[in-house]
Amino acid sequence: MNIRTSPRYRLLQVFVSEKGVFEVYVNLRSKVYCCTCPGYRARSWCKHCEAVGEKFLASGGSYNVPVSPDAEPLDDDIMCDPVRFREWIIHNAKVEVL
Repeated sequence: MNIRTSPRYRLLQVFVSEKGVFEVYVNLRSKVYCCTCPGYRARSWCKHCEAVGEKFLASGGSYNVPVSPDAEPLDDDIMCDPVRFREWIIHNAKVEVL
C-alpha cells in the first residue's frame, strides 16, 4: 500500500533533517501516525511522529498544519483527494526542521 495515494491516509507534516525529507501521515480511521523515515520503518515510531503527537496534544486534540501566509485556499475537493491534498501540503505548509 502506498500511503501517499491511499484514501485512508493524509499527509500532516513535512520534516527536513540531515538525513533527508520525511513525511508524517495520519490514518483517518485509527488516528495512528506513520512516517516515511527509516526510523519509523525500523521501530513503527520516530521523532517526527512524536513531534506531531505532541502538537496534537498541546492543541487540545487537533493538528493545525502550519501554512504560509500566502497559502492557496483549501477546498473540499482538495481535502477529499489524498494526492491533491499532499500536493497542497507540499506547496503551502511550512516545513519543520528536526
